Amino acid sequence: MAYLLAPIVNWIEGLIRKGLKRLSKGQEPKIRGGLLRGVSILLTWAVVAYLLYLLMSVLIPQLIDSVAMLINNAESYYNKIYVWVTNLLEKNPEIAGWMETNLENYYNDLMKVLTEQVLPGGIWTGIWGLVTFTTNFLVGIIISVYLLAMKEKSLARCCKLLYALLQEEQARWVVRATRKTDQIFSGFVRGKMLDSLIIGILCFI
Repeated sequence: MAYLLAPIVNWIEGLIRKGLKRLSKGQEPKIRGGLLRGVSILLTWAVVAYLLYLLMSVLIPQLIDSVAMLINNAESYYNKIYVWVTNLLEKNPEIAGWMETNLENYYNDLMKVLTEQVLPGGIWTGIWGLVTFTTNFLVGIIISVYLLAMKEKSLARCCKLLYALLQEEQARWVVRATRKTDQIFSGFVRGKMLDSLIIGILCFI
């Protein structure tokens, strides 16, 4: 989260600095860096929350409509399947005999598995998965806020630790490789976001 949101935080922070500098007639604004960073992080998460709200407001009604349509058409689906199965059994007596012999046993075994194993386990797994996801998401937000607020200091500490553990040439190589990896990965993420935005606009039109 912190890695993906860092460019947005930097952009908002730069925007606020430019606005304050313009208001103070070209002079460097006298504002604490921690306060400016905190406001930038707060605005960034507000934008993310609003985008998630917009996404859910589009997806959830569509999902509800799809489920309602399936429920409303369930009877017609059943009738079609029933007619198809009836014709199949009339034309193939050997299949009808096999089904009459084995279907009831298979049905009883299936219902036993569903009621005794799948449903209780599935419900518990679903609830536990939801609780785990919610907990991890909230903890992730808290840690991302801390990392975004302390990203320069954290980077400096990582560099100090790197140069303390490795030889100077090896540490420089790791730093260069990390910067190159960051450039490639961030470029890939920006490209995918631009691609998704273009496809979204086309689908909306």
